[in-house]
Amino acid sequence: MKDLKNRLIKGENIDFSNENRILLVEFGRYPGEYLLTFKIWLNGEIVHISKSFTPFENKLNKLLKKWLQLITIKIKRWKKKLK
Repeated sequence: MKDLKNRLIKGENIDFSNENRILLVEFGRYPGEYLLTFKIWLNGEIVHISKSFTPFENKLNKLLKKWLQLITIKIKRWKKKLK
C-alpha cells in the first residue's frame, strides 16, 4: 500500500472497476476545500474522505474485500449455471 500512497500523492488517480461498479481513489483538494485529502469514490459518489492515509487504507481494504466477495459469489453462481 505504500506504493499506492506515493502514487496518489504524486497526483495519479487509480480506479478499480467492473461492469457494475467504478471505485476511484485519489488524493487532492477541490475548490472550497482547505486540506489535501484522500478520497474514495464509488459510482460517482464520495464514500470516504480522510486527512491521513491509514483510515483511508482501512476503508479501501474493506471495500475491496467486500467487492471480491461479491465477485466470488457471482462466479460460483455462474459455474452452477454451466453445470
